[in-house]
Amino acid sequence: WERSFWNSPQDVQEIYSYLYEIFSSRNPIIKDNCEGELTTVIEVPCKDYVSRKKENFLFLQLDIPKTDSTLDSILKCFFAKEFLTGDNRYLYISNDNLHSYQDAQKHFEFTKLPNILFIQLKRFYCDIQNNTNQKLFHKVEYQQTLNVKEFINKESISDTDETVFKLYAVIVHSGMCNSGHY
Repeated sequence: WERSFWNSPQDVQEIYSYLYEIFSSRNPIIKDNCEGELTTVIEVPCKDYVSRKKENFLFLQLDIPKTDSTLDSILKCFFAKEFLTGDNRYLYISNDNLHSYQDAQKHFEFTKLPNILFIQLKRFYCDIQNNTNQKLFHKVEYQQTLNVKEFINKESISDTDETVFKLYAVIVHSGMCNSGHY
C-alpha cells in the first residue's frame, strides 16, 4: 500500500473503495457479496422511448434533506421519479439521428442486490451563495432492518431473492467538513 494514501485524510468510502479494489481482485467472493447494480431508467412518453443504463455500485450515496428524516424517506426520495422538463429536458436522439429536447421521467431501480448493502449518507454539501462547504447535522433515524423490495426491478430480481437487510454497523463522522474523525 502506498504510504501517501495512509498519511493523508480519507473518507470512509475512499478507504472502503481502496480496500475493496485490493481484496476483490484476490477473492471473487468479496465482489459477489458487496457489488450491486443500479439501473437509470429514462422514459420519454411522447416518443414511446425507454433508456436503461446499468451501473455497478459498492455503496449507495444518498443526499440527506436539510431537516430531520428517516432512512426510509431518504431512500424513497432517491428512487422517486424525477420529471425532466423546461430547461432540464432530456436530449432525445431518434433512429434518424435527429436531436430534440423532450419532457421525460427519470428514476433508479435495483437490478442486482448485493448481499451486503453499504449506504453513505452525504452530510456535506456545497453552499454556492457563500462559496463554502457545509455539514448537515440533522437527525436521521433508521431501523434494525431495511426492506428495499419497492425499489427493485421485478424482472431482474425474483421474489425469492432477499430484499431485507439487517443493520450491522453505523459509522458517524465527528467534526466539520475539513476535519474530523469517524
